[in-house]
Amino acid sequence: MIDWECLRMLHQEMNSDDFDEIVEMFFDEIEPVITRLPDVDAAPTLAGDLHFLKSGALNLGFERFAALCSAGEAAAEQGQTKAINIPQLLEVYATSKNQFLSGLAQLNAA
Repeated sequence: MIDWECLRMLHQEMNSDDFDEIVEMFFDEIEPVITRLPDVDAAPTLAGDLHFLKSGALNLGFERFAALCSAGEAAAEQGQTKAINIPQLLEVYATSKNQFLSGLAQLNAA
């Protein structure tokens, strides 16, 4: 679910404080969008939200979540919002977030 190699490379390119700031910004910006996803009905809004989530997820290695966002974005752009499994998206995000936070300590120790 998490691309740890991508994260290791990002972590190595930055100092620890900058990396921690990026992680904090990611969750600060992502969480409000995640929270409103179940209530979004308009296809353009949903496509935009999923695009935003996909971009952020790719930056921090949330591979599976990013892939689901990408597929959902494509469906929303076609007006097929009913084909998007929002509960699955939310579940994969929660699982990815837990894995990410659990592995973050090991990444910082490296």
